[in-house]
Amino acid sequence: DGSLDRIVLSGELAEDLVWAPSGDLFISSVAKGLRRASAEGGDPVTIMPPEGFAFRSVDYAAPGPHLLVHQFGGSNGIYAIDSDGNNRRPVVPGIDSTVRFVPPDHLLYVENRVLLAQQVDPQTMGIIGDPQPVAQDVGSGDFETSPAGIVTYVPGSARRSVLANFTRDGRLTEGADAPAEYEELRLSPDGSKLLF
Repeated sequence: DGSLDRIVLSGELAEDLVWAPSGDLFISSVAKGLRRASAEGGDPVTIMPPEGFAFRSVDYAAPGPHLLVHQFGGSNGIYAIDSDGNNRRPVVPGIDSTVRFVPPDHLLYVENRVLLAQQVDPQTMGIIGDPQPVAQDVGSGDFETSPAGIVTYVPGSARRSVLANFTRDGRLTEGADAPAEYEELRLSPDGSKLLF
């Protein structure tokens, strides 16, 4: 109906976003915290500012309704937050992973490269039992779910790469490092150091 062009993110880098059944859009951002954009349009409103922590992922868990967020900084972990931004409480402390809710009562996250399904009480987000493994060798943000409960993921080996130096004409100047998950490479101005 054209409502997408009325939600203004003003060049913001959103880490993650999710549509709620109401039509509202919830946006997690390192710089601006957790925000809600109304289905009616207009600028997003901050419902939880980034005060000593930030959010990398957000998902909507009905019928709570709750937002599930991956918080980092401060106390890392998966937290449940009421959709108005109040009552933030830990669900799975210490986890550094994207979180997804799979109706009617499971959440998915990655711990030690294992994709886990954890049963929860959808009203309180309390943990029920132990998590069950779904897949091995999965990165913390390398999976997604559908409303129908279908899970897709990228095996970690598919994201592995090597660091190697090449001359401008394509010759390898040094041996390549061991395969790993290198991301966000930054070379120093003089070319002698590499951050990743």
